[in-house]
Amino acid sequence: MDSAILSLLGAFLLSIIGLFVFIWSLRKGLLMENPKAAATIFARGEVGKADDPALGEQAQGRFPQAVSAAHGEGEGEAEDPQ
Repeated sequence: MDSAILSLLGAFLLSIIGLFVFIWSLRKGLLMENPKAAATIFARGEVGKADDPALGEQAQGRFPQAVSAAHGEGEGEAEDPQ
C-alpha cells in the first residue's frame, strides 16, 4: 500500500478512537464544569463599571450614561442590575 493511504487510515482510526474516548469521558462526567464558575466573572456591583485605566476621569464619568443610552434607559446613571 501507498504511504499516503496508510497515514490516512491511521489518522482515521486515531480519530475514531479519540471520539470513543471523548464519549466515554462525557458519560463518566470527567469534563463537567462547575456551573458556578460563570458567576465569578463579575464581582457583585461590578457590572457597568468602567475599569479601563486608559480612560480619564471625564471619560469614566460618561461611561454609565453611554451604557444607559445604549440600553434605552434614557438619560442619567445606569442602574446596577443586582
